[in-house]
Amino acid sequence: MKSTKINTARHLLSIAGLTTLFLCTVIAVGLFFFGSVDVAKAWLTGKQAYLYPNTIRVNDEAAATERVNFTFHNLSSKKGTALGHKVSCACLFVDQMPEEFAPNSTTNISITVEKKQLQELKTASFILFTDLPGAGTIRGQVLWE
Repeated sequence: MKSTKINTARHLLSIAGLTTLFLCTVIAVGLFFFGSVDVAKAWLTGKQAYLYPNTIRVNDEAAATERVNFTFHNLSSKKGTALGHKVSCACLFVDQMPEEFAPNSTTNISITVEKKQLQELKTASFILFTDLPGAGTIRGQVLWE
């Protein structure tokens, strides 16, 4: 009876160790291939595109403007086209908007933030419109802290 309990405990510890090893491997692969666990999770859940980070916080009152960068990840095997964008206020200006997104690639999107206007609003967002199936609109947000 005692040896059965010991064998059961060993078996459970073995399963726990293998599970931990599997999770660490998944995280490492996600970081290696996608650059972040969030992007890997987006790919695993079937998303065609992902914006990382999807929220950026600004709070430095010294400068009147600040440039922030979002990274657009095209997770699909198809080329995508930027159809346009929309900002929620005049405090955001999209500096650099690519016309096309290569398959399985990343592209930087640069946005200038007018801090005085954002400080009054506390939050501003932009929407990127693409022709990627299942990822027509991608939302990003800038917050004042």
